[in-house]
Amino acid sequence: MLVYADPAVELGNSFFNLENYSQAITEYRRFLFFNPDAPESAEISYKIGLAYRSDQLWIQAIQSMNSASQRTKNLEFRSKIQIDLAVTYLASNQPDLALLKLVNVLSQPIPSKLYKHAFFLKGIAEIYLFSWEEARSTFRTYFGNTSRFHQIDVIISQAIKKPRKSGSVAKILSTILPGSGQIYANNWADGFNALILNGLFGYTSFSVAKSGNYRDASFLTLFLWMRYYLGNRNNANKIVYQVNRKQDLASAQLIVEELQAIWNEK
Repeated sequence: MLVYADPAVELGNSFFNLENYSQAITEYRRFLFFNPDAPESAEISYKIGLAYRSDQLWIQAIQSMNSASQRTKNLEFRSKIQIDLAVTYLASNQPDLALLKLVNVLSQPIPSKLYKHAFFLKGIAEIYLFSWEEARSTFRTYFGNTSRFHQIDVIISQAIKKPRKSGSVAKILSTILPGSGQIYANNWADGFNALILNGLFGYTSFSVAKSGNYRDASFLTLFLWMRYYLGNRNNANKIVYQVNRKQDLASAQLIVEELQAIWNEK
């Protein structure tokens, strides 16, 4: 890819091909240090970004790819960098940023091959954002009315139809009976834990008040029992969110696996 005959670049390419990415980065950076304004600087920064991504160093990869994008004046190469940047956002679990980047790329005049690649990745970003209808629309456009689209559409339909827990219902249940919201979300351990702790502190506060020690009863109620009672309500809502997200992630993974199989067929 890099044709510049510089010893540091050639050595960096050798390390990159051997998957020794840290050494490749060192050599590429050596070249940039001595040649910061070289015409090849954008491509070398891009390779540094790819090396960081291969080592799952997401922040450094994103910074290097952004630097490469700023350095190049070639619009097609810049679009390619932006698409790889979107892939990096997806790999680092930032589908919202990936989608923004891809929408920006798709709004520009780029070659059809890059456009199709970016459009495909847009659908994947929408899947990981659990925007099922948007993903369906994207892949309908990408695949057309073909068997490949219908394979994806079946899984998307299943994801949409799956029943979801309600955070509001969980909070109301835990307000009425501590722990019941967690049990509603199928987290029996946390549910029983909340029920026992709230019952224990509630009973202790009542017993202390009944003995006439209202000061200690007030302390127990305000600083211990209320803390666990309110925490139990908020925890029920968080557990519902986690349950729904786990379900959505499982659906997203099924769709991506199907897309991977379709991609491999091509």
